[in-house]
Amino acid sequence: MKQICVTLLAATLTACATAPGRDCAAGQQAAVMDQLYFGTGRPHGPDVTPQEWTRFVSEEIAPRFPQGFSLIDTQGFTNNFLFTANMIQTGPIRTGVFRSAESTPAGAPQVFPDAERDAMAAQVFTTLSPLRFPYPGEAGSRNNLRGPGYFGIDMGLAKGWKLTERFDLKFAWEVFNVTNSVRFDDNTLTSLDNGSADGAALGVFRRTLTAPRVQQFSLRFTF
Repeated sequence: MKQICVTLLAATLTACATAPGRDCAAGQQAAVMDQLYFGTGRPHGPDVTPQEWTRFVSEEIAPRFPQGFSLIDTQGFTNNFLFTANMIQTGPIRTGVFRSAESTPAGAPQVFPDAERDAMAAQVFTTLSPLRFPYPGEAGSRNNLRGPGYFGIDMGLAKGWKLTERFDLKFAWEVFNVTNSVRFDDNTLTSLDNGSADGAALGVFRRTLTAPRVQQFSLRFTF
């Protein structure tokens, strides 16, 4: 998600940065700096446009900080396979890889176990369900659930021969995803249904992070 960092600086030209308990020199005063983060993504609907952001800065931020501020465009990335549900978490939720005949399609791998998924999909948001829809003014929990992660082992074996002073021969055998492991993609934009369309598809994986095991052989003659 794209974020904007607004750095607010309230100080004079002769400001000083001091540690707690220390005073500034004569003619100086302490500098105060705060940072506010604004995301430009929305849980539903398109992202905030540049025109909307510019208008927000001009009409909402600038009048409140007449001494000045700076805008820093930042982007955040995650590599720990977290994902977000479009709901509010009200209890512990187990995640992993589960299968259910009630999924769409039947038997499709899903991130939630049957009992929890069924309660959420049926919108039975009582003590049986660890999630509920946001109330007005709420945006839902962010990055509160963890996907199954990634696992893969690649190996290779090679043997070379020196035929003559000028000629070499090399044989190589390479295997990708040796264990033929399957890991599912928890990207909620391309694979995982995270509650935007409730029903039997809730929590179902549609893509994998891994490819099936592949082997390749090569023979290289160098001269």
